[in-house]
Amino acid sequence: TGVTGILISLVGWFLSLLVGAAIQSAFLGGVIDIANGQQVAIGSFFRPRNIGNVVIATLIVGVITTVGFFLCVIPGVIASIMLMFTVIGVLDRNLAPLDAVKASFDTSKSNFGSVLLAWLVMLLVVVVGAILCGVGLLVAVPVASLILVYTYRVLNGASVAPATQ
Repeated sequence: TGVTGILISLVGWFLSLLVGAAIQSAFLGGVIDIANGQQVAIGSFFRPRNIGNVVIATLIVGVITTVGFFLCVIPGVIASIMLMFTVIGVLDRNLAPLDAVKASFDTSKSNFGSVLLAWLVMLLVVVVGAILCGVGLLVAVPVASLILVYTYRVLNGASVAPATQ
């Protein structure tokens, strides 16, 4: 009934965040390898990295954005924009979860126009991928992830490896 349904929903939300964090730690780690100019193979995207901190950071961001969406959607959207670099900070700079949240917020606040543009482009890429019967997401999600890491690196003055031939 009411309370049981709410508890089941909360457990489902929590488990989806945990699974999503594990997937992110592996996949975004592979994308960071690309940005570092390292050779990557399929296995590079299935090797979880710094999973404990990624899980904690994902839970923090998940709670903040979920509360924001409950407060009238717009605060949730703003939170998702301001905190979109959190997991990248954990993986790329080995930041502690709260430090990564703060670093993402500071980067986004200092470069809001560029961050908003990147967020909108990533959203558009994913929406177009989804419209293509979902199959387009096989291309759209990696492209959006590359945009995320590239934007993070550029805005923080870090290098992005040139494409090799």
